[in-house]
Formats: sequence, structure tokens, C-alpha cells
Amino acid sequence: MIGLTGKTVEELMTEWNLSPPFRARQLFKDIYSGTDSVDDMSDLPKSLRNELKEKGTLLTSEILKERISCDGTVKIVLRFPDDAVIETVALTTDKGRRTACLSTQVGCAMGCRFCHTALGGLKRNLTAAEIVEEFIRIRQKNGPISHIVFMGMGEPLCNLDEVCKAVGILCDKDCCNLGKRKITVSTCGVVPGIIRMAEEKMPMKLAVSLNAPDNEKRSQLMPVNRKYPLEELKRALLLYQDSVGRRITFEYVLIDRFNDSEKDLENLCRFLHGFHLPLVNLIPWNPTPALEFKSPSGNRVRRFMDAAAAKGINMTLRRSRGRDIEGACGQLAGKAAAR
Repeated sequence: MIGLTGKTVEELMTEWNLSPPFRARQLFKDIYSGTDSVDDMSDLPKSLRNELKEKGTLLTSEILKERISCDGTVKIVLRFPDDAVIETVALTTDKGRRTACLSTQVGCAMGCRFCHTALGGLKRNLTAAEIVEEFIRIRQKNGPISHIVFMGMGEPLCNLDEVCKAVGILCDKDCCNLGKRKITVSTCGVVPGIIRMAEEKMPMKLAVSLNAPDNEKRSQLMPVNRKYPLEELKRALLLYQDSVGRRITFEYVLIDRFNDSEKDLENLCRFLHGFHLPLVNLIPWNPTPALEFKSPSGNRVRRFMDAAAAKGINMTLRRSRGRDIEGACGQLAGKAAAR
């Protein structure tokens, strides 16, 4: 039943000739309350609960593993009935927000060389119902969630229809009642998806994984840059900025002696020109097995940030939460984590 909208619940109950119409809103609230069983929906008559149990189940996923970091970050590994395995994380930000980091695909096809998820390739897209179920499962383990970032496994803009359906459900006042402005969609730079967000004026925040400010280096790190180079990406992002009127966040994974030079900062400054109050989230690379990169030292990170500030770049250091449970940026692995 997860994934149904309020309207769909009403239509189904009418089709099934189940109870008065007001029961549909009660059922809708109960579906997304986090309960595992129809039997726990005590506000519904027992006769209705019995009929609903014959129609379907609530949650379809199984929690294979749960890990809690020393910093309080929670990571769960979920398996769906077709054996698809994903990871979902809940963390507390520097501002005290409790944020769910949700996956949108099983694996990823983007092939970013600094990311563990990319090693397994893409298995399939998640449905809107599965994305919403992720949220409910992590909320069961973590408690109240105020913000969502689509920064888990997969590329959200390659599954935008299902992401938008999930956002619609999660923001329904009778479901999770989240504000769309508390939801961030992160992309590696899929230009058609950015243009669609601009044309449809989607109100979610946009974050872009930039990581290198010149085409040669960025293409080495991120194969998507060969299809959508920085010039094309910037045009799409400026269109989004002008259409939606939201500040864009740029994620910059700092890799020791690869993208942390003075020349890199000059190129970054040049790329950011024209954006309104752009924010750069600096993320020291999180080590992960089988990848050859090296994390920068604290001194190199500080020097890079000081030099950025001198050039007028608005840059913040994003603490890598959950690193000890392989729940930080770039460390989610899906099937491998279930072992």
C-alpha cells in the first residue's frame, strides 16, 4: 500500500466498496504512520482491517542490517522482494537538522571514479513506493526527520518521474507533511533533468556534484562530463537559477593532489561567475576499498578553504558523518554492505 496517494486510496476504497469516504483519509494517514501491520490501525474498524489485509501488505522491504556511527548517524540496509538491496542513512547536520539521505536507484550507472556505489553498476530504478518506504524505514529506526537529501545510491535525475511522485507523497499534509523546500535533489550533472526542473519550476533545492572545475579533470573523475561538459552544465544551471530563483549548492569532493591546487581554485572561481550567491560544500574524500585516491590532510583542506575565501568563494566544510560505518558520501555500496 506504500506509494498510494490520498486520491488513489479514496478511489480504491470506492472500487472495493469499503466503508464511508472519510475512512480513506484515516487509512492514508495510517499507511504512512510507520506501522508494519494493518492490525495496528486501531482507528479503523476490525472488519475493515480484515478486508484490507486481504488486499495487500504495507511494507515490502526487509531490514538486513542496521549500523550506528559514533557520531549518531544511522545506516540501514534494505532488501526488496526481488532481492534488490539499497542503503539509507539518517544524520544530524551541523545546524541540528535530522536529515534522511535517500537512494533513488539500486546501484548507479554514472561511473564516478571516487564513488563506491559506482563499482556495482546500475541494477534498476526504485519506484516511488520504494523511495517512500525507505523514508518510513529510516524514520522507524531514527525518529522524526525534518529534511531529505536525494544523495544516496543512484542518480536522481535519471529517475525523476518516480522521485517527483515520492516527493508528492512525502509532502502531503496527511502523510509526512514535509516542505518541498526542505528537500534537496543532488545530481552529477544530468543536463536534461536540470532543464526539466527549470521548465517545470520544481521547488526542491538543487545540489550539483562538481568536484573539478575544468573539463579534463572532471571527465577523468565523472564520465557524465564527456556527454554534458561544464559549458553545457553551466547553461542549464543558470536556466534553473533564473527560472526557479533558488541558490544552487555545488558539492566539491576534495582529493589529495588532484583537485586542490591554486589553478583548480582559479578555474572554480571562473565557473561560479554568474551564479547568485553560490555555496560550495567542500567534502574531503572519504576512503573506500578498491579506489586509489587519497584523502587530503587537515592542513591541505584548511589551506584550500583559506585560499577560496581570499578569492571570495563562499565555501563550507561538510563534516563526513558516518564514515566509521561506511555511511558517508561516496561510501554506500548496497549489496556489498549486506554481507
